[in-house]
Amino acid sequence: MSEVAEQTPTLYSTLRTGGWTFVVLGFFARMPPAMLTLGVTLYAAQRLGGFAPAGTVVAAMAVGLGVGGPVIGALADRLGQRPVGIASAIFVTLALTLTTITTSPDLPLAIPMASAFLLGATNPQVTAMARGRWSAMARLQPDRARFTSLAMSYEGAAEETTFVLGPVTVGLLQLVHPLAGLVLAGILGLVLPVAFALLPNALGPAAKSERHEAVRVPWLRLTPLGIIGFAIGVVFGASSTGVTASLSSLGRPELAGIVYGGMGVGSAISALAATRLPHTLSQRHRVVAFSVVLALAAPLLAIAPAPWLLMGACFLCGCGLAPVLIGAFAIAESESPLARIATVMTALGTFLVAGVATASSIAGHLIDTYGPSASLAIPAAAGLLVLAAAVGNLVVTRRPTRSLI
Repeated sequence: MSEVAEQTPTLYSTLRTGGWTFVVLGFFARMPPAMLTLGVTLYAAQRLGGFAPAGTVVAAMAVGLGVGGPVIGALADRLGQRPVGIASAIFVTLALTLTTITTSPDLPLAIPMASAFLLGATNPQVTAMARGRWSAMARLQPDRARFTSLAMSYEGAAEETTFVLGPVTVGLLQLVHPLAGLVLAGILGLVLPVAFALLPNALGPAAKSERHEAVRVPWLRLTPLGIIGFAIGVVFGASSTGVTASLSSLGRPELAGIVYGGMGVGSAISALAATRLPHTLSQRHRVVAFSVVLALAAPLLAIAPAPWLLMGACFLCGCGLAPVLIGAFAIAESESPLARIATVMTALGTFLVAGVATASSIAGHLIDTYGPSASLAIPAAAGLLVLAAAVGNLVVTRRPTRSLI
């Protein structure tokens, strides 16, 4: 009986298997992309005279993410994570520098848009590569399904924490200097992804024989998961921009970090609580159940009459977000051949980050046209989209190919 207990992975043993250097670097190396969307939005809004042109610049970054993310993932599978991670970290730093220089009222808007496109396209995709490494480790474990669930629970908690912590950090630094947040993002975006790429557990290039597995990636079955990732990104992007603009209009910008931080607290709690759910509740059913929570909580963002009630709405949204995101990545891992894991994880991660950037862009236009509260109505629609995609995923994965889902 004791041997069985020892073989059953726990969250602590899972993180220990990954290695604490990998865990810590993997957490902080994903901070810069989480800082960029709001950082570029606020900087561009100040430089270009409004949230509408700033939203256009951020939209270009979202397009870059959509184009470049899968390419970087495919290159990581083909060439290995180390050279691709180092090269993309260098290029994204250059692109960020170029974006800050070209975001000027004296230049045509197309120029900062092109720079922002490069900024999105060269994202190092640390989160996707980290999930790929967890997947490789999981396939060596006796209880792969349990190990994967715990690893993806941690990844979900880490990702959602950084998606909240990043904007909070940028918002606070914005009070110091308009460029302070982007400067920090640039420094971290160069140093940390390079250090992450140099870790010993970086996945190498897939053997030529393994690449034939690529034809068996079930993209159709993964489509609902991509929609879920995009819609969750929309919740993050619209709420971070909307909360910041709303509290700024009330003359309380210093509360933006605390209020929006409620989403991170809710996400972290629910992500860790998800590790205690019974194994009989499959990931795809968890995704549906917590999508209902998100769909019910998201409309509260638009009707909360006071900052502290808005923080409570953010907290409730976070409680629904984390288990959905965890389940989506766990299902994607179970469906993906290892030789194409970086491609699949990067594709799903790209949907998430593209949703953040796209929502920030749309929110910017709504803020300038209708006021800050209009942008906080976007998460309600996104919550319904998450629920619809979750049900769709339940249908297309009714006949699972692997035991995890």
